[in-house]
Amino acid sequence: MNDMNCQKAIADYKGRKWEAWFSKEVPVNDGPYKFSGLPGLVMMVKDSENNHTFDLIQIKKINSLTTFIPKNNKLMTSEEYKKLLKGYSFSPGEDIAGMSVDSRAGKMEIQLKDDYIIQFDYNELKKSGANMDAVIAERLSLTNNPIEKE
Repeated sequence: MNDMNCQKAIADYKGRKWEAWFSKEVPVNDGPYKFSGLPGLVMMVKDSENNHTFDLIQIKKINSLTTFIPKNNKLMTSEEYKKLLKGYSFSPGEDIAGMSVDSRAGKMEIQLKDDYIIQFDYNELKKSGANMDAVIAERLSLTNNPIEKE
């Protein structure tokens, strides 16, 4: 990977089987999410079902760690976080960053504020009429696939 010698590590974590590739050429035992502690930098991690993949894109020196901390952060317990996730519902006004429709091709693309892009069959959505937001929200909920199953 990226012309570096890598080694493979396998782990079971929170209901998923994970494959990680790390390089000892970068003597930093860090990686994405909770995948750190290997004897080198984690270059790539993916689950066995190919639902989640983390790829190292860039190594960049930063001046301060506080750059990554949001200004409106809130300390919460694990239970509060789980309750917040369960109570989440799609809100077009708050979650959609942009939308484009190609009526000739029958496609509709929605870009969410977290940079995900979702494609829909525009003709099928048109049939739902005033319930289009509800149909979009329902389809988005079907793709809810958390990293931690357990």
